[in-house]
Amino acid sequence: MDLSDLYRSGHDRVSERVARLAPEQLAATVPGTPLWSVAELVAHVTGVASDALHIRLVAAGAPEWTAAQVLQRAGRPIAEVLDEWRECVAKLDPLGEPGVVRDLLIHEADLSGALGVADAPPTEAVAWVLDFALGDLGRRIDEAGLPGLRITVDGEERIVGQTDPGRTLVAPSWELFR
Repeated sequence: MDLSDLYRSGHDRVSERVARLAPEQLAATVPGTPLWSVAELVAHVTGVASDALHIRLVAAGAPEWTAAQVLQRAGRPIAEVLDEWRECVAKLDPLGEPGVVRDLLIHEADLSGALGVADAPPTEAVAWVLDFALGDLGRRIDEAGLPGLRITVDGEERIVGQTDPGRTLVAPSWELFR
């Protein structure tokens, strides 16, 4: 599955789920991002898609950036926000912005947590996020001049970083993903 497929399938799963929610479910707090409701989480992922599409990613990840995404969509009906997101997704090429894919897949899991549902993004999505995140972690370890890290995920050992590992982490893929 390529990045475009991962992003679009994540969008479809989240959109379908959110479109059916009652107002009290849209107002539910998201445990993974406790300052947001479900509706605000959707405002954020919509904002990320819009910002990626319009190349407004200089402040990506900063609290002000995410707050502006939520604020720009505050008070709008969820159907309208979902329409905006769908329009962005139709034009967006996530291949140039893999962080957009990672953000959506992680927030898809956050949504499940908010709704008390024990599902997760599909196995291939979790695996892609882990590969992406561990590659980024390896880069950061190397830039900081730190020893590598041995990570055992679901019984498979990985070495993150270019130097001999100084520590070992053992975790199931879902826990490491979260």
